[in-house]
Amino acid sequence: MAGAQTEEKLLMTQKTLSDVLWHERDVLEELLYRLDVQCLLLAAGRSDYVARAAREAEDAARSVQTVELARATESDSVATSLGLNPQAPLRVIAAASPAPWNSIFDEHRTALIDLTTRIKKANDQARSELASSSRALQELVATLTDAAPTYDRDGKVRFDTPPSTGIINTSL
Repeated sequence: MAGAQTEEKLLMTQKTLSDVLWHERDVLEELLYRLDVQCLLLAAGRSDYVARAAREAEDAARSVQTVELARATESDSVATSLGLNPQAPLRVIAAASPAPWNSIFDEHRTALIDLTTRIKKANDQARSELASSSRALQELVATLTDAAPTYDRDGKVRFDTPPSTGIINTSL
């Protein structure tokens, strides 16, 4: 009887972990979508919506942190039920799990790796687009104010404008 209860408990913890992994995948896909939207807005020059897109991406990133905590808790529970170290990675949990859970956890792991790789690429692209937009804005400001870009000792771009030579009236 005790063996049946242990097996039932393991089955329930594995199902719960799988549900949490599905939720994590959904949250990661939402983050990827938000980063893609941010990149598209930056590439299209739609700066009026970039701040909103950035906030939405940050909100999605916070959701990822929350679901990662839930995953860690459920992973520890499954690992302990399997007689593994509570902090065992999903790869180890999958290898120690009976069928069909071993393949289910492997599929989740593969999907999570793919999503995190795509998120990293989208994040890098967003940073690159943001840097390009920032440079373009600096160049525009320089042409409007006749300012020549210089660099300060920290390597940051500065625009030194002679007091009254700019096109924009800054005395207002």
